[in-house]
Amino acid sequence: MPWIVMAFAMSHLLCFHLRRLIHTTPSTSVEISGSLMVLIQRTTTYAWNVHDGCCTDAELQELQDHQKDNRVTHKPSLLAFLAYTLYFPAILVGPAFPYDAYASLVDDSLFETPRPRKLKLKGRRRAGYRRMVFGLFFLAIYAVWGGSADMSRLIDPAWQRNHTILRRILFVQKAGVITRFKYYAVWSISEGACIISGLGFNGYNAANGRTRWDRVRNIDVLSVELAQNIKELLDAWNMNTNIWLKTCVYLRITSRGEKPGFASTLFTFLTSAFWHGLPLGYYLTFVFGGFLQALGKMVRRNVRPFFIATDKQGEQIEQGKHLKYLYDVLSIITTQTLINFAVIPFLLLDWRDSVRGWNSVCWYGVVVVACAFAYFKGFGGVGRLQSRLQKQQRDDTLNDLLFDATPTSELRDRVGLDEELLTRDVDEMIQKLLSNGSLASREAADQIKDMSSDGKAITKAAVKDAVEGNRSGSGSEI
Repeated sequence: MPWIVMAFAMSHLLCFHLRRLIHTTPSTSVEISGSLMVLIQRTTTYAWNVHDGCCTDAELQELQDHQKDNRVTHKPSLLAFLAYTLYFPAILVGPAFPYDAYASLVDDSLFETPRPRKLKLKGRRRAGYRRMVFGLFFLAIYAVWGGSADMSRLIDPAWQRNHTILRRILFVQKAGVITRFKYYAVWSISEGACIISGLGFNGYNAANGRTRWDRVRNIDVLSVELAQNIKELLDAWNMNTNIWLKTCVYLRITSRGEKPGFASTLFTFLTSAFWHGLPLGYYLTFVFGGFLQALGKMVRRNVRPFFIATDKQGEQIEQGKHLKYLYDVLSIITTQTLINFAVIPFLLLDWRDSVRGWNSVCWYGVVVVACAFAYFKGFGGVGRLQSRLQKQQRDDTLNDLLFDATPTSELRDRVGLDEELLTRDVDEMIQKLLSNGSLASREAADQIKDMSSDGKAITKAAVKDAVEGNRSGSGSEI
């Protein structure tokens, strides 16, 4: 049933998207399709909430916590359903939210959260007005500088002749940031209206007992502007729409017992593109965004560990923090540069204009992503990096094992090594013992050679005993 609701809602939206396309309605025009997009979020969310409310105990175990929390087990009246879907403070630009949140606002159960201390429920108006002020601030910036950040300049031949490729790329970064301000503005003002109505209440801060009003927060500006990868950026951008896509599309198209993969990510991005409209610029942006997110996962898994030095408990050590800072700065710059490239088609919309816009900056984003994928997937980059990472972990483990008092079992559990050492591990241990230079280490190396020649099993515990035994016998010579 939820898929039928989704298909009907999207088909209805398609009619309005076709109308906009046929009549070439400008993207700046305010008409019904924007509110209809919000209605689709609520109706499809409600359909899946009802579906989850009818799950058996076995099916319930497969749901994530937020899906369990938002289940609808008792169907509301038609009036209550319409009041939810047409909730006025968020009818134009959202945010989306589950039916359970609205129902709890109506019956006052939303405010029955246990309080850390005997404090009055307060701060609603202050929080709402603060969001309004933030929204007006961003709106003012966009009103003043938005005209100088028009992406259509990229396809103006006269403008291109007067700007070098470097200046065009810098312009894209400036335009990307300023363009985001108009979204910050409308989402902040809408959130403020929801807070004033009471829907923004989200319990109390456990540390200081203050009332939280961030239940329907739709944007985290700092997290967007300082994101280290595309996933972090998207998690902080249009947050409730991302939740809608995750709960109604991403998690639903994956077979039971399997984890969502790249296909699920790409399908979700295509759904988001279709929800936005029919111009092919949307699809260029969202398909490219899917590749950016997949690339971000590969970089974080295979590159990031080389920039983070940790101690035996996995805590970051002071000596390695400068590398982590370097990685963070490079990640922020790369993420912002690539996302600003990605949104060029989103703003230009037309296929030819989008291609010309990307061409005016020499396709730098596509080149970076293509080269990175070629390295990771085509030239065995993942395998090489993982081999280096495993060797680095083995070296660190051997050093800790030979010259530290940390129990062998803890070391083994931390890095996932087997109890029995491979032949190359034995050779590495002997070389490290000899390179250490102490009398105890040299004697332990000879003892390990003898054990290996006799065909005995060389365990880490045996090596540890050999080192400790020779160390205690050598006394101060170590």
